[in-house]
Amino acid sequence: MSKFIDFLSLDPRSYDSVMMLTVILMAFAENGYASLRRLEKLCRYDVRYRSITNGCVPSYKSFERFINNTLKESIETIAKEIYLYIQDEKALKEQILYIDGTKFEANANKMMLE
Repeated sequence: MSKFIDFLSLDPRSYDSVMMLTVILMAFAENGYASLRRLEKLCRYDVRYRSITNGCVPSYKSFERFINNTLKESIETIAKEIYLYIQDEKALKEQILYIDGTKFEANANKMMLE
């Protein structure tokens, strides 16, 4: 994590930096990009984000400070490096992609009766 987050410049009053990065990466993976106010709204109303933040609702200014002052690289670069790490560790099979428990395959109608 120290490759992505500057732990030396953290303010002791700030939110947990790993939690903030997790929220930003989840929103990035889900929507492509989320505005700072959208991140705040997701943390306030979306159950998944509330569970990540343990009920805390960081303001859009908190996200702005975290992105500008604490992150060492852009969100796109971090997401790409995480994807490449997972791919190198062979944690994902290349033939099958699972999203929300759904299996996508090339032959989608293979169970149809003829």
